[in-house]
Amino acid sequence: MRLHSWIKKNCLLTGLLIASSGIAVFLIFWHLFPGIVYDQFIWKYFWGPILSDGLNKPMTFNGISAAPKFTFISEIIYGVMVAGALFGLFKLLKKWDISIDFSFFLGVIPFIIYGSVARVLEDALLFTEPVVFWFVTPLIYIQTLFLAFIALFVGFYVHQIKKITSLKTTTIMGVIGTVILLP
Repeated sequence: MRLHSWIKKNCLLTGLLIASSGIAVFLIFWHLFPGIVYDQFIWKYFWGPILSDGLNKPMTFNGISAAPKFTFISEIIYGVMVAGALFGLFKLLKKWDISIDFSFFLGVIPFIIYGSVARVLEDALLFTEPVVFWFVTPLIYIQTLFLAFIALFVGFYVHQIKKITSLKTTTIMGVIGTVILLP
């Protein structure tokens, strides 16, 4: 029972230990079996489809073909990543005492528009190599989440740390998102 209580008390540390252990095992396998890990896993399910989508043609690397599509494996892994990100985001919002309400929705809208418009512009072949790869799914959504998180952090910093209470965290987030949309 001591281990269970330690895990409950140190939830973040436990999560970090599990994640870093998984990454360490993955890196060891990559070092020991580079052809299998890169060619048969990373290329086939992740980087190959991104490259193929960005260049708008099927790609082949070491005899492994990749098309611009999601696979069952990539969908499962991206789904786990999204679930983990949402879990972490909800924990962070709870810790920072930010409620998910209409104001939060208004603060997030510019980022939803940014991600969608940028993805459509990539499909319209507006971007060229190497920039195009930043606008291919899922990288555009990772980029958008990163920008939204930075805006959320800046909003929290200005509102809570600097004690500028006339501006809500979500308002600042929305303004930053709108500025990102301007170009």
